[in-house]
Amino acid sequence: MQRGPSTLSSAWECRATISLANQAASGDGIGHNPHTHHASGVVQSVLSAGPAPEPWARHVRDPPDEILFVGRTQMTDPFFEIGSPADLLEKAKRDYARMKADTSTDTIFNFFVTTYHVFDYVRALGTVNPSALERLFNDADFKMCQFLCNKGKHIKLRTGESYEAKYQPPVPGGTLGSFILGADRLAGPERFVVLDGTEEVDVIDLGTRLIEKWERFFSVHGVSTGSGHTSDG
Repeated sequence: MQRGPSTLSSAWECRATISLANQAASGDGIGHNPHTHHASGVVQSVLSAGPAPEPWARHVRDPPDEILFVGRTQMTDPFFEIGSPADLLEKAKRDYARMKADTSTDTIFNFFVTTYHVFDYVRALGTVNPSALERLFNDADFKMCQFLCNKGKHIKLRTGESYEAKYQPPVPGGTLGSFILGADRLAGPERFVVLDGTEEVDVIDLGTRLIEKWERFFSVHGVSTGSGHTSDG
C-alpha cells in the first residue's frame, strides 16, 4: 500500500515528536508535553513502512530536530532575516528582478533555487493541506523549476532529465536597418531556455508565472504575507 503525502507529512511531524520525547526523557531541560508523550509510542509502524516517494521522502528520512509538534508543525528559528514562507518568497521576487535585469547563469541559478525551496518553508509552516501543496508541486511550471534547481545544484540527476537547460550565446551580425543581403547575417540575442520536448520556454517567462502562482497559492491557502522575522530591538 503506497502512503500518500498526508500520511508522510504526519510521519515527519511525529518523527520530530519522538525526538522531543527522547530529549525530555534524557533530561535536557525540555518540559513534558502530552502531545509528544502520546505520539512517541504510536508512530514507529508508519516510519518503518519502507522508503517514501519523492518529494516527501527526504523529510521523513531526515526531519529537523528543531521542529516542534504541538498540534501542528511550527517554524524553526529564522535563517538570519528569513523566517517564514513570505520572507523566502520576497527573496525570490528580488532574485527575479535581478534575473530580469541581468539574465545570466548566476541570476538564473539564484532565482530557481530560491523559488523551488519556498515549498520547504510552506511545508514546515504546517498550516497548508499537503495535498494542495502536492498539486502545486506537480504543476508543469514547477516541474521545470524543480529541474533547473536540481540541475544547477547537482548537475547529474538521479531520475534522468525530462528537460534540457539550453544556452544560446549571442550571434554577432547586423540589424534589420543595416543588414545587407548576401554580405551580413542577422544578429541574435543571448538566450536561456528550458527545452521541454520541442518547446522552448524562456526563463524570464517561466519566472513570471512561478511568482504569480506562488502569490495566488499564498492568497488561496491563507499563507501569511507578513515577515516571520522578529527583532529584539
